[in-house]
Amino acid sequence: MDDFFKNLSQKTKELEKWNREWEKIHNPIWKFNNKGISFEKAGKIEKAISEYEKCLRWMYDHFDNEYLNQIAWHSPNRLRILYKKVKHQNEKEFLIEFTLFCKSKGIEYPATFDNQLNKL
Repeated sequence: MDDFFKNLSQKTKELEKWNREWEKIHNPIWKFNNKGISFEKAGKIEKAISEYEKCLRWMYDHFDNEYLNQIAWHSPNRLRILYKKVKHQNEKEFLIEFTLFCKSKGIEYPATFDNQLNKL
């Protein structure tokens, strides 16, 4: 029985460590998205765009590790919408970069990204 509890304690510590590392990667994503949402609600579109851009850069920089292997879709989708809404100078560059990133990682993405790019 001692071995059981010793093993359980070790596994618990490993899971706690893994969770801390996972949070280090995901907490900034939530922070950027939440700030972007707040700025959008306040009508501060350029500030919202800036937060969503930070989030996307963070995901690009931390993608492909054991803690981040999927896209959090809120930021790229809001960027797509806001860039179009304000006719932002980075719209085309963003759409190209994002779709290429997804293709290089084998990530399926909504057709709306390609459709919007094709209309530019």
